[in-house]
Amino acid sequence: MNKGKLIIWDCDGVLVDSEWIGARAFTDIINELGGQLTVSEVYHSLKGGDIYKSIQFVKEQVTIRDDAEIVARYRKLSSELFEKELKQVSGVEKVLSSTTKHRCVASNGPRIKIFENLRITGLMKYFEPHTIFSGHDIQSFKPEPHLFLMAAELMGTNPDSCIVIEDSLHGANAASAAGMFCFGYCAETEPEAFSALGATPFHSMDELLQYLM
Repeated sequence: MNKGKLIIWDCDGVLVDSEWIGARAFTDIINELGGQLTVSEVYHSLKGGDIYKSIQFVKEQVTIRDDAEIVARYRKLSSELFEKELKQVSGVEKVLSSTTKHRCVASNGPRIKIFENLRITGLMKYFEPHTIFSGHDIQSFKPEPHLFLMAAELMGTNPDSCIVIEDSLHGANAASAAGMFCFGYCAETEPEAFSALGATPFHSMDELLQYLM
């Protein structure tokens, strides 16, 4: 098993349980504009993507005049929902408090969202501000590998000494392309799909902790 020197955490879906909440926000927006989608349909269409792909998905469902207006509406609505409902992924704090490896976060989400979600869930204490990386910093998003490669470089670690913790196939693809070992959280993704990308699937944070110890 890869014992890497640096653990690179995705945020949504492995640190914070945010993806269904975000899907609800986009579902509300789509249906307010005349669409007819369920939260499940939106969730499975957007999982692991970035805001630009999400807006493109909205445009495929309904007619919108201004992309920026939809982004602003989503940010406001999702922020309100996160503040009220966002929680840690079950068991993740045990992993963070039990492992001594260097760690960072690399997420497709904007930096302010990552900081806020970690603050709301009480997980910010496990990360320094300079160890949080956003695809918006370089305008490159998973499944492209550049975000992971940037994180490894700025953390002073070779890609082949990194362990990525992901819950989406976009993230597992990015890890593979970056030459990094990946653990795939099977909360909403089939283990066979992760295995096909060379990632090691896991089903609970207790299981992940055993791999990392």
